[in-house]
Order: sequence, then C-alpha cells, then structure tokens
Amino acid sequence: LPEAAPLGSVSRRRAFSSSAADYGKDVDDVNRKFAEAREEIEAAMESKETVYFNEEASIARDAANEALAAFDALLARLPPADADALRRSMGLKMEQLKAELKQLED
Repeated sequence: LPEAAPLGSVSRRRAFSSSAADYGKDVDDVNRKFAEAREEIEAAMESKETVYFNEEASIARDAANEALAAFDALLARLPPADADALRRSMGLKMEQLKAELKQLED
C-alpha cells in the first residue's frame, strides 16, 4: 500500500492539478512570452553601442512588459492557493526578467 500523505496535502494537490489543467494554456502563454522577452533582451544587449540599440531595446521592453502583464493577469484570475503555487513556480523567472530588463536600461 502507498504511504498515506499528510492530511490536507492530497486535496491541495488535486485542487491545483485541476486548476493547473484549467489554466495550463495561460501558463504556457506566459512561458512563451517570457522566452520571447528574454530573446529580445538578448538581441538588444548584443546591439548595444550600435545604431540599432534603441529600436531593439524598445522591442525588448515591450516584450518583457507583455510577459510580466500576462503573468500578473493570470495571478489575478487564479484562486489564492493556486496563485501562491504559481508565484512559487514562476515568480523567480519573472524577477529574473525584471533584472535583465533593468540591465538593458543601465
């Protein structure tokens, strides 16, 4: 027989699993936007000190802001427990994106 899970952990896991399925497409969208933003930031960083930098930086800023806004919008739609779980799983990535965006501005 499998070991019994601590009381309450199974229901939380199930609740998140069903919600995760409900919001899976939205999470995938946030992840896609995150990846695109990082690519744009990288391209902008490579164009630093060239005539293309301002345009590349603007595109990168827009992409990063779109990813961050999508993440915040998803958090706002989730029930509190699921929002906390999403913050734990993706929050560090979003902070990384903010830091990379700040590097672009420096």
